[in-house]
Amino acid sequence: TPKQKVKPPMQCDSINLSNHLEGHIHLSNKKALYYNMKMYYESLGENPFDYLPLTFHIKDGVDSDVFRNFTEQFKAFEAMNEEESKAKRPKIYNVWIIKPGENTNRGSGITV
Repeated sequence: TPKQKVKPPMQCDSINLSNHLEGHIHLSNKKALYYNMKMYYESLGENPFDYLPLTFHIKDGVDSDVFRNFTEQFKAFEAMNEEESKAKRPKIYNVWIIKPGENTNRGSGITV
């Protein structure tokens, strides 16, 4: 059988466009990007959350230290909101994005 021609990526004039970068999981995977950015800022002696959104990767369920840390942060935001409302300041919404489980993608199961 004759060999099939490989289709090139979409082309626009002289620019090649591609929606996938092979071998670049540390840039294209959100969790890998988060861990790399966190390690980078920590290596500089900086707090990564001065630059990145506050993030918790809970792998071991509700009994894990990471989940307890998340719960403490959630309660701290709630307490801060109570103080802000007493001072007649605008409310800061305590909204978190929750993505369940490993190997989920395309937004399935995400809640706010």
